[in-house]
Amino acid sequence: MIGLALLLGCSPPERPGGAIAPLPIAPIAPAAAPTMPRPGPPEPGYDPIAVNAACIDCHRAIGEENAASFHGQAHVDPIYQTALAIEPLPFCRACHAPEADPRQPVSAALGALGVTCTSCHWSQGRVLAGLASAGRAADPHRGLVAAPVVRIEAFAGPSACAGCHEFHFPDGRARARPELMQSTISEHRQSPFAEVGCGSCHMPTVKTVAGGHRSHAFASSRDPRTLRATLDVKAERTSAGVRLQITPAAIGHAMPTGDLFRRLRIEVEQIGPDMNVVAVKRRFLARHFESRPTITSLRRTVVRDDRPGGADVGHETQVIEFAFPDLAPGHFFGWRIELERVLHPAPGGDEKAVVAHRQVIGEGKL
Repeated sequence: MIGLALLLGCSPPERPGGAIAPLPIAPIAPAAAPTMPRPGPPEPGYDPIAVNAACIDCHRAIGEENAASFHGQAHVDPIYQTALAIEPLPFCRACHAPEADPRQPVSAALGALGVTCTSCHWSQGRVLAGLASAGRAADPHRGLVAAPVVRIEAFAGPSACAGCHEFHFPDGRARARPELMQSTISEHRQSPFAEVGCGSCHMPTVKTVAGGHRSHAFASSRDPRTLRATLDVKAERTSAGVRLQITPAAIGHAMPTGDLFRRLRIEVEQIGPDMNVVAVKRRFLARHFESRPTITSLRRTVVRDDRPGGADVGHETQVIEFAFPDLAPGHFFGWRIELERVLHPAPGGDEKAVVAHRQVIGEGKL
């Protein structure tokens, strides 16, 4: 097997004089333009476990960042595994375990890689990278992988992310027209930040002793400060209750984007003078679906998209009113907006959905 010494924990082969010899890679005729990252199965001609081990051997800090990220945990993430058990589709495994054959059960070793170095940087026997400086097109690669580095402008833009972050429902042939299951790239194209690359927000520069590198922690959706900056929320008390004005701020797509079940939960509580909760009102901003059973599955069709930055709202201010009929003296209100990762919808509507994780985006009192 290619790179067997690395897999067994042995020292890599050495050249005369003690220099490290590169891992052999089966020759692949390069295309005129490199293929952008895409879902699995991986290209033939190399061992992803060995090549990734070689990448991390030289880029250890980046490898550690990615291993702990949602990318690195894409296949082993408990929420994903629970969802996969409900809908065990090769379509899902292709993005969450791109180094494995999605038509087969994913081995523990390949599943542990998740979305890793080769998933994004490997293309037809070459290592893809963004432009380091004007006019710089390619570098020699002195690491353990005997493959040239190809620097192209497109790799720093949305096309490098599109393969796994925008795609149609897998039952497209049975639909009257195709419909996007995830639409992040289209949302970005319609946003005020269409000219800003995804990495500008999701891969900020990390300063190191050696200079710095783009972060591979992809922490945006788990970082409270980043999440709070995505929306500009103005709350005011009215004669009827509470008015919220929600405007997309520092975000280049809808909020939330990605998985079709993610949503914003807006909750307003009416609180009495003795701190008892008198009444609660909620609203969910999401892609709302109509579900129709078919012979083999459940077909979901978007009927409304009221996410900030979503198809029906755009990046304009969205005004949401909550009316409370009994406004007694001494009552006040508490409001909160949370990002929810819904495990799976349930019969009975939005309130019955099983929520796997919540993150507060904004809150206050009136």
